[in-house]
Amino acid sequence: MLRPLSAVCALLLLTAAPAQVGYASAKNALHLGQDITVAEPQQVRSALCFFCSVRVDGAARDNLIVVAGNVYLNGPVHKDIVVLGGNVTLTGKAAVGGSLVVFGGHLYRDQAATIGRGRVVVRPIVFLPMILVLAVILAGLIFLLRLLSPSER
Repeated sequence: MLRPLSAVCALLLLTAAPAQVGYASAKNALHLGQDITVAEPQQVRSALCFFCSVRVDGAARDNLIVVAGNVYLNGPVHKDIVVLGGNVTLTGKAAVGGSLVVFGGHLYRDQAATIGRGRVVVRPIVFLPMILVLAVILAGLIFLLRLLSPSER
């Protein structure tokens, strides 16, 4: 059974402690519009990516969460992968210890890739109307914030 609450909690934890990938020790990575690459033998603790993609050739000790981007996995992720509005590619060396959720994308999986607890894939045709509604809501919120903020004139 998938636990959506654990994905939301991971999202909140990642937002609270962002760091850059690229160090030998495992760090959290939070990026907006800039791809995250974890080269071999590097590790990342968790990765949260908005409007960008994640490529893991090394390892991820916890969760990968990607919004409006893709995941290319060529190594282990010890917990869950959640992708909203993107595709997931699992190579023969890929191993997901927890669950895999792809909402609004496709899963491309090598036969040798393993997924621990299960997978849920919701195709883009179902996802597109939801994205459009969320985009309209987000645009409305941005408009209201600009309207209510004091002008710098």
